[in-house]
Amino acid sequence: MTKVKILVDARVLEGEGQGSATYIKGIYNTLAEQYPSQYDIYLAGINFSNLKKHFPFLDEAHFIPIKSSSTFKRLFFDFPQLLKKHAFDYAHFQYVVPLRAKANCKFIVTIHDILFNDFPEEFSTFYRLSRNVLFRYAAWKSDLLLTVSNYSKERLVAHYGIESDRIHITPNAIDERYRLAFDKQASTQFVRAAFEVDNYILYVSRIEPRKNHLLLLRAFRELKLWQHNIQLVFVGNQTLDTPELQAEMEKMTPKEKRYFKWISQVDDYELLELYRAARLFVYPSKAEGFGIPPIEAAALGTPTICANATAMKDFDFLGVHQFDPGHYGAFCQLLESTLFRPFPEGYWNKIAKEVAERYSWTVAAQCIHEQVQELAKKDAITQKAM
Repeated sequence: MTKVKILVDARVLEGEGQGSATYIKGIYNTLAEQYPSQYDIYLAGINFSNLKKHFPFLDEAHFIPIKSSSTFKRLFFDFPQLLKKHAFDYAHFQYVVPLRAKANCKFIVTIHDILFNDFPEEFSTFYRLSRNVLFRYAAWKSDLLLTVSNYSKERLVAHYGIESDRIHITPNAIDERYRLAFDKQASTQFVRAAFEVDNYILYVSRIEPRKNHLLLLRAFRELKLWQHNIQLVFVGNQTLDTPELQAEMEKMTPKEKRYFKWISQVDDYELLELYRAARLFVYPSKAEGFGIPPIEAAALGTPTICANATAMKDFDFLGVHQFDPGHYGAFCQLLESTLFRPFPEGYWNKIAKEVAERYSWTVAAQCIHEQVQELAKKDAITQKAM
């Protein structure tokens, strides 16, 4: 059997941690494991040493160099040239595709979200206009169009007029490391030594207005949680200006600042340990196409509260631990009660078990496999009719 050759644009794995990087890593490691005789996977990128850490099963020949770090140059020159030079059956892109001829290669496109259309106040005019042009074009050029949640699928149909049956859902999931038993005390000791934090509330996310860090920081200060020796830890790079958050940080007293930590970037192991050792994980984002951190935290049995907006409304396994990010008072009440109320033994472990069962990369990999097989059948029928 001839293997299907897939080129994956893996540049997102070379930058800051984000959902699309987790998505690529989860799907293609699983696809290779589940269907080893059917797929030949190649990764396009610049930093091969980093990619090899994420895809240890690939040899040197499966890493395809990209010349430019510029998105514009990649789309106009690098990828069109690569697709002409190599005989790939498919090329998988996130959000955008090359803007020139693609030869005989089919395009798989994942558009994780188009939140800028439903929350225009959170994004600049240029950002909204440029993304709409590029994302519409990518959807139109795709042979296989994917997204990560029911919510994102509904919004693609509503805003772009795409037929619903053209869009397939490949949901995000949790890595196997999040299913393993661990020693919470050892994780606590590691985090204390590595980051000088203990007894902390954790929020993992890029920092931009819609992520709503302001809500959590304001509640942390007004509830005076630092008086209970509780620390607040943000993990993530700032990708958009957040003037209100910056203003709130500037209001902090010296003592409050001692109980607040902002860590720009961590590696995968450090992130896992930060999740494990946290007293509470909070995800107050106003808008997500999916939202991976809450399921990662909950899968580890870490007490977790999460907004119920957009795609996050699917996280019904959290029950009463979801909140409306627009209701500050209700959020403060939930934050306090989750921090200080005792829970029945095994309460969070039961939630962890449900998360592990519901969110598996096998589901997403199987979806891609089935759709590729379906496209192959259609091609065979077309060839036979010619």
